[in-house]
Amino acid sequence: MKEVINQVEFKCLEIIRIEFMGTGTRVCVDFIDMLAPTEGVLVGNTGHGFIKVIAETRPTETYPAREFRVNMGAVNQYLYLGEDKTCYLSEIQSGMVIPVYSKQSFRYVTVGRVKMEKREFLKVTCQNGGDFGRPSEFGECFFAGDRV
Repeated sequence: MKEVINQVEFKCLEIIRIEFMGTGTRVCVDFIDMLAPTEGVLVGNTGHGFIKVIAETRPTETYPAREFRVNMGAVNQYLYLGEDKTCYLSEIQSGMVIPVYSKQSFRYVTVGRVKMEKREFLKVTCQNGGDFGRPSEFGECFFAGDRV
């Protein structure tokens, strides 16, 4: 399945590997608006092959839902800003306007605050398996182990 939203082609990927990566710095972004359960940002370990990371719209055993927050991942990863532009997660600042993608559309939402904290990380590697003679495409992200 693939879908194109704002010139971004979305494909379903299969998780092929999850690896423990050690402790690092996680970037957590609080937006100035609530996000829907299917809304998220595009994060990746390379300048291509991004994975949509959704907001904290579901409670856990230890925390309530925070529909305005996205735990984006490790500081070294890229955030897709649209129009083939990226920035490192470590470069996100309050006041930046970031594209947030849902199932059918996208919108721009302003960053209210950014916090960074030490967390253990897992590297999640995905691929689409290739189709019509094209090679497989990969996406990798580092996620804090407490929210995967």
